[in-house]
Amino acid sequence: MLARSALLRAAVLVGGASVMVVEILGSRVLAPTFGTTLHVWSALITVTLAALAIGYAWGGRIADRRPGMAALIVVIA
Repeated sequence: MLARSALLRAAVLVGGASVMVVEILGSRVLAPTFGTTLHVWSALITVTLAALAIGYAWGGRIADRRPGMAALIVVIA
């Protein structure tokens, strides 16, 4: 039970860190063309949060139908 809990916590940590890395990289990609204004950051954060919300909803439905580590691994991949 403890190993499973640690694995889930690690998955959450790595997933959250990955999202933050992609967000920072997005700002670096957009900066040469659009600059680093408040509007660019607002749009980037909006897109990131919308993608997270859609992913959470999709992942939650899958977790309700097929709970288990195999489904988690497939969703994360």
